[in-house]
Amino acid sequence: TDHPWGLQIDPANRPPEFAAESSFHPTFLYESLFNLVNAIVLVWVAVNIPRRRWLHPGDGLALYCVMYGGGRLIVEGLRTDSLYIGPLPGPVWASAAFIVAGFVIALAVRRAEKPLSAAID
Repeated sequence: TDHPWGLQIDPANRPPEFAAESSFHPTFLYESLFNLVNAIVLVWVAVNIPRRRWLHPGDGLALYCVMYGGGRLIVEGLRTDSLYIGPLPGPVWASAAFIVAGFVIALAVRRAEKPLSAAID
């Protein structure tokens, strides 16, 4: 990367395929910042969105899974050291699994919940 926050890595410690590069993206920093944003969004949603009308039990977990998986998917595109499982890096598979799990959880909690009129009867 050419950004001022790029990590400078000594040539002796670089993988041979990146010998010409001098600085790299601090993906651990990006992921940490993204997780901080996720936490802020989740707290905001929990405080500001009406529970009965829009949120269901389990929606926080579903939202976290989708946001975390999406963030990891973006960050993984910047990494240079991924272990491949088939045609894609392993963390991309894990990110996709988080996203799918988030949507499955969101659908499951909506199907499992009884309508309000049935709960009153």
